[in-house]
Amino acid sequence: MFSKEAAYKELIREAGELVETRAGDLQGTVKGDINKIFENLAKGGKKHPSGAVKLSDGTTIIKYVRTSTGNNAIYINTAAKQAYKITVIQ
Repeated sequence: MFSKEAAYKELIREAGELVETRAGDLQGTVKGDINKIFENLAKGGKKHPSGAVKLSDGTTIIKYVRTSTGNNAIYINTAAKQAYKITVIQ
């Protein structure tokens, strides 16, 4: 089983070529079940009332709906302050 750090890094790798947004976030797309993916990433993390989960390495993840497309996505903000927006499609 992957560590939580390895799990979110694997998700980022699975998103393939990432595109940088104007804000500097990197975004990509994966196929899968948003709830299963998020649950796997969030295991062992500290859950906040906002729905965000802070992992042991300082990375924060949150599940949300992209306003531009209506698609489900996961926002990953690493301890190194690099942000990723990974859209999850069925």
